[in-house]
Amino acid sequence: MDMPNLGDPVPRKVGRMDAIPFSMLPPVPARQGCQITQQTLPMLRELYQISGGDLTMMLVLLEVWVHAHCNCRSSGGALRATNGHSITLVTGIPRETVRRKLAKLVALDWLSENVYGQLLPTPRLAEQLQALREHCPALIAKNKKALQTEAAGLSLGA
Repeated sequence: MDMPNLGDPVPRKVGRMDAIPFSMLPPVPARQGCQITQQTLPMLRELYQISGGDLTMMLVLLEVWVHAHCNCRSSGGALRATNGHSITLVTGIPRETVRRKLAKLVALDWLSENVYGQLLPTPRLAEQLQALREHCPALIAKNKKALQTEAAGLSLGA
């Protein structure tokens, strides 16, 4: 019987998703990786500036935003609230860290709590993210074009 290699990374269960260690992801061709990185980096810089250098807070915030806006179709168009426990399960960020980040976001008036203690984005958050919202469609278009160019180059070389 073969013994498992204890040094091998094992995916850990996080909520309803499997977190796959970075080392287990398939390799990305160098040129494609550079193009995507060069196009994503400006967005990360904007997120860094908006969050005052706290990218963990920004990740927590964007989880609330995505849950509220991207899942609203299934609730008849109304924004869907979320809670810290769900964010912890999805991101793997420790519960206490999520709690502190959410408290800070509520204090900044970027999130509001409903009567059940669930969180929703506020209109003030939309104002704060306006520059990012304007940048994202351009970034997506550039990424799509870069990926199409890369795919065409790979198919020509094959």
